[in-house]
Amino acid sequence: MKIKNVMIASAGFLVLVGLAGASFYFYTRYQHAQNLLKNPSAAVQEEIKALTDQVGKHMLLPAEELPTVATVSDKTKLSDQAFFARSEVGDKVLIYSQAARAILYRPAINKIIEVVSLSSPTVAGSSTPSAQMLLAARLAIYNSTDTVGLASVAQQKVNWDMPSTLTVTSKQNSIGSFAKSIVVVLVPEAKLLGTQLGELFGAEVRMEMPKDEIKPDTDLLLIVGQDFVQQ
Repeated sequence: MKIKNVMIASAGFLVLVGLAGASFYFYTRYQHAQNLLKNPSAAVQEEIKALTDQVGKHMLLPAEELPTVATVSDKTKLSDQAFFARSEVGDKVLIYSQAARAILYRPAINKIIEVVSLSSPTVAGSSTPSAQMLLAARLAIYNSTDTVGLASVAQQKVNWDMPSTLTVTSKQNSIGSFAKSIVVVLVPEAKLLGTQLGELFGAEVRMEMPKDEIKPDTDLLLIVGQDFVQQ
């Protein structure tokens, strides 16, 4: 009977230890998740690190910079560029501005699909489709709402989420009023960045200027619509 009691007590102790360990694990995971929610930038940095760790197993990556990461959500919008000829929805694009390199990676199968160097002379003047991609672009922001200062709010969002790839060079009110935000790609080479900007703002991406709007001297145009006020 004593041995049985000892065995029961030992089993109970092990269960308590196990429960305590599980509680501690889930508590630490919860705390980690809460910290990421409080600091979105940390969450982004963590995601980029995890991604570069995976890609770094297949090739040597630039050591001095973290890439800007974009996700392919609609490959039809990029189908005219050879770099995206074999892309699929969900693929990741790692853009190294300083190293002038772009990498197309598919997490679903853990493989690199395409790599292009943008440091050669063909980037600026060649018609080679795989080289037609800007690593950084000039952006104009138009406010189409009645909310004063909304263009500046949008600029802060751009500066926070795409600081190394987009530079806001002008802000003004639009002529028309738009319910939904619009990203206009003014030069074909900025299509990837325009797509990424559209995803950031939940905006429609198009290649033509809206009627009656004044075309800015930039690579991209963001017209902030009423939907941004409600975000």
